[in-house]
Amino acid sequence: MRLAGTYHPIPYLLEQLERFIPGVQTINAIWKDTNGVLTTEDGEIDNSDANSKVVVQKWRNKTSQHEWLDSFSPFYFQQTDNKQLSLNDESNLNILVFYFDSPYDNLKDLIAIHFPENIFLNSLNTTFNGLSAKEKMILSNLLSSILRSEHKRVLNEHTLLSRIEHNQKLQLDKLNQLEVNLKQSERLYTSALGVIVNDIVKSYEHELNKEISVNEDVIYLLAKERLTQDQINELLKGAIYVAYNLGVSLSQIEITASLIYFDKPNQSEKTYDKKQVLDKVKLLLDRYEQAAEDAQINGLTINGKNVASLLTPSVTPPAITDAVKKNEKRIYYLFDRFPGNWKLIRSRLRPLSQIDQRVQRDMNKIG
Repeated sequence: MRLAGTYHPIPYLLEQLERFIPGVQTINAIWKDTNGVLTTEDGEIDNSDANSKVVVQKWRNKTSQHEWLDSFSPFYFQQTDNKQLSLNDESNLNILVFYFDSPYDNLKDLIAIHFPENIFLNSLNTTFNGLSAKEKMILSNLLSSILRSEHKRVLNEHTLLSRIEHNQKLQLDKLNQLEVNLKQSERLYTSALGVIVNDIVKSYEHELNKEISVNEDVIYLLAKERLTQDQINELLKGAIYVAYNLGVSLSQIEITASLIYFDKPNQSEKTYDKKQVLDKVKLLLDRYEQAAEDAQINGLTINGKNVASLLTPSVTPPAITDAVKKNEKRIYYLFDRFPGNWKLIRSRLRPLSQIDQRVQRDMNKIG
């Protein structure tokens, strides 16, 4: 759906008229568009058509808010007079012209509407049967209120959308500038890295009595990793010796990206770290269970308060709740892995009993 703020106000109102007044006949409209071109419902006015432009500007120079006329043409200016109208004259005035302040100059945009004898205002559920002078006044006031409100809404939405567009452009400009700065920094870093690599390679050329060239992809690869100089030295050293051993009989060796080997994190170390954390949680549960057993021996209720006080060192009950929340997934795993352990706290301490209940439900689903 197209937002009202993306329209010029006059074309927007022309589209909405049928919704406001079913069956209305729109005679014409005159407005200056966003490009400063004078336009009517029949199209743009050619710049070379001086006569038409003069007549149209006469209409746009009007100071009225609205008026009733017996005829209207954008290219024929009708000078209205203020003489007293007869009943017959009044009945012939069936064209209502609304004038709106143009958003693009100090003149007016206008819409001329031809009304049949019976008018129904859909938005107000109001019917006019025959347009008397009084009914025309009521009708023009009602429509003026509706159309001017819609006209204002279009302009307000347009202002809002323009601000949003402007802010988005500013953000995009900032982003583009950051990208430019980043690329410039990358070029400077890559250039500096190339100097470091060349210095390292020269030392090995002397040691191995070989001419060593470094592929440009190697520089980009090392730059991407953001390594220290010691790490770069170690990686190049490994690559140089591999290339040397593979080309002992060659007077020149080339270092390519395929010869650069990065040590990946040791999976066994990750597993060990995870096991350490689980062992700590298991030890915590053992301490809670021992405190629960001490409470039972001393005839105390097994609850958070008594378990917390019997721990060595003692803690507060909220400390137990907090520790359980932080290690909820690990406790779930241990409860599932060791169903016979920690029987007292699994059934008596509420935070732990809730986890145990989830374990039991999940086991039943699997079963």
